[in-house]
Amino acid sequence: MAITYDNAASNYSTGSNTVTISGFALGTGSNRCAVLGITVESSGADPGISSVTFNSVGMTSDGSVMVTSTAVYMRIWLYYMLEAQLPTSGNYDVVVTADGSYSEICAGVISLIGVKQTGTIPEVTANNTTTAGDTISRSEEHTSELQ
Repeated sequence: MAITYDNAASNYSTGSNTVTISGFALGTGSNRCAVLGITVESSGADPGISSVTFNSVGMTSDGSVMVTSTAVYMRIWLYYMLEAQLPTSGNYDVVVTADGSYSEICAGVISLIGVKQTGTIPEVTANNTTTAGDTISRSEEHTSELQ
């Protein structure tokens, strides 16, 4: 069975610790999966996330990547929720709460149908430096079951 697109939405906030994607329309189908990408930008310290929920239920983290330059820290996270945890079709809020107030928090969610519900994604262990001198490093292990 092929993976098919269901829906996607995004939102952002500036100078806050929370971003909400209100009324995300989750469709019907079997073997559904919601994947959420988050970026947080900070000029003072490595940013963190304290809570990520879909319909008030915690999503599972699949790790994060840190990008740093001279005065800016940006961390990117992936979270997901599989069929067994997703509610029936309907409109639901996706809420991201950071551990502090940062320059900008962005979040985007996509829902898919026909996603394998078991397996693993290989761990990424690379650290890279760009030509501009920015450092990109993987800081947490993959724990996903979405292959």
